[in-house]
Amino acid sequence: MTRDDLLAEAASHHAAHRLEEAGRFYAEAIARDPDDAAALHGLGLVMLDGDLAEEADNLIGQAREIEPANPVFANSLGLAREARGDLHGAVALFRSASELDPGFTGAWTNLGFALGRAGDHIGAASALGRAAELGPAPLTHTVHGDALRYLGRLDAAAAAYRAALALDPDHVDALIGLGMTLGALGDGAGAEETLRRVLLRRQDSAAAWANLGSLLLRQNRPAEAIDAYRWALHIQPDHSGTNANLGAALLALGRFSEAAEYCRAALAHWPEHAEAHLWLALALLAGGDRESAAKEYARAILLKPDLADLPEAASLKAS
Repeated sequence: MTRDDLLAEAASHHAAHRLEEAGRFYAEAIARDPDDAAALHGLGLVMLDGDLAEEADNLIGQAREIEPANPVFANSLGLAREARGDLHGAVALFRSASELDPGFTGAWTNLGFALGRAGDHIGAASALGRAAELGPAPLTHTVHGDALRYLGRLDAAAAAYRAALALDPDHVDALIGLGMTLGALGDGAGAEETLRRVLLRRQDSAAAWANLGSLLLRQNRPAEAIDAYRWALHIQPDHSGTNANLGAALLALGRFSEAAEYCRAALAHWPEHAEAHLWLALALLAGGDRESAAKEYARAILLKPDLADLPEAASLKAS
């Protein structure tokens, strides 16, 4: 087989996720020419797909040393660094790939994701916006919307989600994002209609049920919120946020012992959930356990001091 035949055979096996066979053909090409950058890169990607990030980093790094101006190699090395937990290194490589080829949609998308994970949400929104301009696709528009929503740029976020839905009207993540954004913009009816559209298509979407529950609770419809939260927990029983929010809805209906139960379930999975501590404190206070309520309230305020300004905290301060 020629070198090109070996690489073509390897790529075919890799596409079918036959990693062992793909690796064997790439390795044969490398044995013939240890400086074959394409083969080193291909074998590195096989290792990355096999969760062997260190080996992938080494192989793709060799390929990049041979062809330092290759944006694909920079992007792939960024993925390997990210898989190894080196987020700073990954960001630098994704940025390098996007500079080497400003039209490389995948590099901009990966840069946006990595910047978001690193806490640079402004940079993430910018990179994902560039990705959406270069390669309009439901995913890129949706993640751009997520970044904008995090920054509080709600009108721009809604526009990004709508751009995703124009390409794929059934895109679940875009619908959920749009529903959450409309709710934050004060369009409760539009938010509810959008989230229920998700549930018509995907009744098993825990995120849609949970977000619908939160919307209903904000609209002072706790009984309906409880039903939505219970559906979400049926699908994803250990979700701390949903358990805590169900506790809040039960608290609103005066079902204090049940509220305490779900707040404790939330804290079992996420002990730092400040609101769960606050709602548990309110449930305990209503049940007459002032000492335990005071401890939970103190913990809530330690974790998130602004909770002391909520109207609900007044009774705890007085006690």
